[in-house]
Amino acid sequence: MIRNLKILFVAAMALGAFGVFNAAGAQAAEFHCSVEPCRYTLTRDGTEETAHHVFVLKNAKKETISFTCESLSGEGTSALKTAATLTVTNPAYTNCESVLGKATVEMNGCEYKFTSSGTVTIVCPGTNKIDIKASATCTVQVGPQGPLNGITYHNLNKGSGKGSVTVSAKVAGIASTVTGSCGTFDITSTPITSEYTTGNTIVTAEKDNANKETVEGWWE
Repeated sequence: MIRNLKILFVAAMALGAFGVFNAAGAQAAEFHCSVEPCRYTLTRDGTEETAHHVFVLKNAKKETISFTCESLSGEGTSALKTAATLTVTNPAYTNCESVLGKATVEMNGCEYKFTSSGTVTIVCPGTNKIDIKASATCTVQVGPQGPLNGITYHNLNKGSGKGSVTVSAKVAGIASTVTGSCGTFDITSTPITSEYTTGNTIVTAEKDNANKETVEGWWE
C-alpha cells in the first residue's frame, strides 16, 4: 500500500513538472513586423463576400435594424517588432447604407484597440461616442466598452517578405443607445445591443517613414 502511494506520488510529481514545463513553454500569439517602428495600415478586403462590414441593431423585442459599410480604414504604429496590442487611430467607414436609407458613421475621435488574443476595446476621448446615423432621423450611439470577443486573424503570404494579415470581426453584445425615429423599430424596448456580424480588413505592415515601404507583418 505504502509502495503504491509512493509510486503515485512520484507519478504526480512528474506530471506536475510536465505541466509546469508546458505552461512555461507555451507562448501566446502576438503581432509581428519585420521592422521597428512599424506602421500598420487597414484597407478593404478584396473578397466581395466578406469585405462589407455588417451591423445589426437589436432591441428587447428582437426587432432589428441592419446597416452595411463597404470598408474600414485606419492605421496604427508599434514601436517594437512584436506587440500584444495594436490601436487603430482614425478608423473610418465608407459607403454605408441601412434598411432606412443612406447611413454614416462618425467616430468622433474613438479608436479601436485590438489584442492578439482576439478582443477589441472601443476607446473614446472624454464623453465622446461613435455616432451611427442609420437615417436622417435615427442615430445609434456606441460608447467606450470592452474588451469584446470575436476578432480572428489569418496570415496572408507569410514568409514572402511582404506578408499581411486579414482581420475578421464577428462581435456580439455591443452596448448601444438609440435616439430619434427609426421606422417601426421600438427604441424604448431596452436593452438595445448591436452585433458586428461580419467584416474583413487587410492589415499591411509598412516602414514608418515617408515612403511607407511594405514589409512583412504576421500573427502567431
